[in-house]
Amino acid sequence: MRINVLMKKTIAGAGILILALSLASCSAEIQENTGNATNSDSSTTQSESKSVYGIGDVISTDEFAITLNSAQQVNKDSFGLKSENGFFLILDVTIENKADEELSTSSIMSFDLKGSDDYTYDQSITVDKKGSLDGTIAGKSKLRGQIAYDVAKLDSYTFSFKPGLFGDPVSFIIQSSAIK
Repeated sequence: MRINVLMKKTIAGAGILILALSLASCSAEIQENTGNATNSDSSTTQSESKSVYGIGDVISTDEFAITLNSAQQVNKDSFGLKSENGFFLILDVTIENKADEELSTSSIMSFDLKGSDDYTYDQSITVDKKGSLDGTIAGKSKLRGQIAYDVAKLDSYTFSFKPGLFGDPVSFIIQSSAIK
């Protein structure tokens, strides 16, 4: 009986250790690249972390780099229907997989948009977009696409990307004045 209890504790401890090690390996220190996304010659690398990223900034980790290239306002979707909340916000994004392994992204699981009103906003699949952010990015390659949200007119929005199931999310702040 005592051996069974000891064996259960050993297995539970090993499971906790494996979980802790896998979570620790998924986190990465965020480094910063700032500059205009369309002009890479003007971007500079900072050694310290930045807490607020915006349009044109690059958030870079050891595993990936993500750039919010632009934000655009559209009043009608592909069917000519108006937004239910105010307007459609189309975000143009580039993701670079810096690792050798594939990186999977899902517009539903990997991306989130929250307004300055503290509500999260739903994606709109009926808005015309270039490319998709759904799929697998091969090692050492990039994916560029757009994602659209039906949003209320607010002062700002927070766009977040979470790589994988256990990755730490990174976020961009989008000021209304920066939306084209």
